[in-house]
Amino acid sequence: MAQSVEKVYAEALFELCSEDGSLESVNEELCGIRAVLDENKDIVKLLSAPTLSNDEKHGIISSVFKGRVSDTVYNFISLLTDKSRLTYFDGICEEFRNLYNEAFNIAEITVTTAAPLKTWLKEKLVAKLESVLNKKVILTEKLSPSILGGIVVNYGNVQMDSSLKTRLEKIRAQIDSVMA
Repeated sequence: MAQSVEKVYAEALFELCSEDGSLESVNEELCGIRAVLDENKDIVKLLSAPTLSNDEKHGIISSVFKGRVSDTVYNFISLLTDKSRLTYFDGICEEFRNLYNEAFNIAEITVTTAAPLKTWLKEKLVAKLESVLNKKVILTEKLSPSILGGIVVNYGNVQMDSSLKTRLEKIRAQIDSVMA
């Protein structure tokens, strides 16, 4: 089965970082660069423009990243630019993060609530999730008043929705089916 471009590059970078022991630092650097590129989408467009020569592109990369990131990450960005693959950077970072989380037994979970969770409840939720998943949990909290109350937990492709909005919609559907 053919692998995606993102997966191939992420696996290659992950293997390289595993060998030289730089997984944690590279993961952090990639997250930082990803955030910067998400805020400045024009940089990726500029570095992907066919009208710029490779020397011009490398000059831009050097002025933006040289000395601010490790040589591994700098060389990786240069490689992606040379191969016209910088547009895949976001997906590569996502795949790398998945490999990193798997290697370090980490679960990234997003919790959506109508109001911020109290600290004690957040700690209790993390402890419960860690015991159930047998992984270190990194919890990201999102606020969405539209769910009215309750909680929605997203982990990978799994969603557990016990929001008040969903419960009310189920009750409405039951009433509609009885009335129809």
